[in-house]
Amino acid sequence: MEALASKGPGGERCRLDERRLQRLRAGLERGPAAHGYVEDQRWTPA
Repeated sequence: MEALASKGPGGERCRLDERRLQRLRAGLERGPAAHGYVEDQRWTPA
């Protein structure tokens, strides 16, 4: 059971500072149309 315990999230740590994270969040909240995607209004494929 000990071997199956979570070691936390994997992967690299985020290298964005707080200002850049806020900018990313704002861009994602505006949605795909604000970034020129006119045919599909989703960030991920169907």
